[in-house]
Amino acid sequence: AADNSRVVANTLAYLRVEIAKEQNMIDESKFAFLWIVNWPLFDWDVDLKRYVAAHHPFTMPNENDVHYLMNEGEDPHKAYAQSYDIILNGLELGGGS
Repeated sequence: AADNSRVVANTLAYLRVEIAKEQNMIDESKFAFLWIVNWPLFDWDVDLKRYVAAHHPFTMPNENDVHYLMNEGEDPHKAYAQSYDIILNGLELGGGS
């Protein structure tokens, strides 16, 4: 399963957090906000052999990426969603599209 980029990214993220906890590198007295705005619109599903919605099927594509979806020969995997999430200390507070 390590050939799937999402599996690799999630595994490395988990490992990074566990090492940071073990080494007492996390200052829990601080608020660390993260604003995520560059979500991919699609992921490739290896089992289904097709693109699937990375977030949910009703997310609008970024207006600059519509050509990836409309033109034959373009790669839909390059399209980003017009969506966002706000994170605080690793927990999602909210988001939208």
